Amino acid sequence: HQIARNNPLGRNTTAPLDLDPHYYGLSVLDMDTLFDTGMLQSRNPLPLHDIITNLERIYCGSVGAEFMHIVDTTTRCWIIKRLEEQSLRPLLPANIAGFDISDEKKIFTLKQLVAAEGIEMHLHSRFVGQKRFSLEGGESLIPILDDLIQGLGEKGAKEIVIGMAHR
Repeated sequence: HQIARNNPLGRNTTAPLDLDPHYYGLSVLDMDTLFDTGMLQSRNPLPLHDIITNLERIYCGSVGAEFMHIVDTTTRCWIIKRLEEQSLRPLLPANIAGFDISDEKKIFTLKQLVAAEGIEMHLHSRFVGQKRFSLEGGESLIPILDDLIQGLGEKGAKEIVIGMAHR
């Protein structure tokens, strides 16, 4: 999780020393050496370069996982297994299901979120103390709803009904 790509501003963080193979006395010469991974990735020994590639794909992507502080070994192993099972599935091509998001779409989504936050701030300052429903904590719904509504429109939907829970 310490070097996962989860900073929306794209800023890189410095990797801790203990995540560098050299920290453990390993070098470029060891990259083809086979290592037993135990429950990790494969029951068979793997070359070090494959182990590193798989670990980076599992733990250094756009979702970070911090779980080594969990004392219960069964729970920790369950999390590891679930995370690493994902690595055994074939990787989706980058253009399937919206995984390849254009810069234009990212900017459009950012503008939507900024506009929604602006409305929230205005309503909060304009109607101080008034009971009202807020978007607070639900901002991630904006791009989801936009994609859903646009997609339904493209499919010919004539009406969309959205219900709201009442307190």
